[in-house]
Amino acid sequence: MIFQTIPITRTPPSLFLLIIISLALLLILVPVAGSCGSLDIPPGEFGLSFGNSSNFTGLRLNLEDRDVERINGISLSLWHSLDSIDTDNFADGPNPNAEYNGIVLCPVAVSGYAIRGVGAGLIGVGAAEIHGVGAGMLGVGADIFQGVGFGGLGVGGDKLTGIFFGGLGVGGDSIDGIAFGGLGVGGDSFRGAGFGGLGVGGDELTGIFVGGLGVGGEKVIGACLGGLGVGGEELTGAFFGGLGVGAEELTGVSMAGLGIGAEQLAGMHLTTGYLRADDFDGFGAAAYSRINGRMQGLVIGIFNYATELHGVQIGLLNYAKNNPRGLKLLPILNAHFD
Repeated sequence: MIFQTIPITRTPPSLFLLIIISLALLLILVPVAGSCGSLDIPPGEFGLSFGNSSNFTGLRLNLEDRDVERINGISLSLWHSLDSIDTDNFADGPNPNAEYNGIVLCPVAVSGYAIRGVGAGLIGVGAAEIHGVGAGMLGVGADIFQGVGFGGLGVGGDKLTGIFFGGLGVGGDSIDGIAFGGLGVGGDSFRGAGFGGLGVGGDELTGIFVGGLGVGGEKVIGACLGGLGVGGEELTGAFFGGLGVGAEELTGVSMAGLGIGAEQLAGMHLTTGYLRADDFDGFGAAAYSRINGRMQGLVIGIFNYATELHGVQIGLLNYAKNNPRGLKLLPILNAHFD
């Protein structure tokens, strides 16, 4: 047999030498450039920059960003001052006017006035404005955030628009979009969909919300599912609580394991336990229903009570206080029509 020797290709020593020289240049040029501003190749404001260039387009490598104005392209820095991550005090930080357009990365944290593109830091990302993607192992924060945010602990801001994931939670004054929080999601005004391991809450909620323990808000419009319950001052839509659903005003459909209660209750409401309202208009089913005021519609239960009945009660015992004597308490069925 004839064996053909296959030559083994080896990386030429010159390639290793080139890599070593390149790393050495990075370690030498970046500090040197940082002491005098930046070393730009070619000279100008585009291409390859070593050091703290304030206005540049291209690939930029720096130790620490300070007094940056506008960077377009890819910026990799070893350090951004943690002071500038505080979105309430950018004017006092080292980068009060920094704008990054493109990709900005830092092993510690990324900070600037505006990030348009992708910003990622091991600790976090902080800016007055983020338009794009922000990711931080601890968290991401911005006054205005439009895009996608990933925070190991959480994501927060004044105005959030997009999709947000927080290991512990997501919070903002105004949220428009989809938010996932390991523990919870909350906002003064929240429109979209929210999913919280423990709960979802806010002053005004509009959309679909799921909370492991519960969902609550002053004014809620949409569909809500709470492991234990759903509550608010004014609820309109469909609400499902493992134990209960309660509000001052509840309009729509609700289902709960133990009870449903509201001052004003309208729509269809089903529970295996206690149904209570001051005024009721619609259909209800419960083991025990108690309407302390005006009741219009149909209620089915074991025992039904209404102070002012204008409809039908079906149950083992039915009490209508406004019926004539002898017809107030009846078995099986009671009714009153004006």
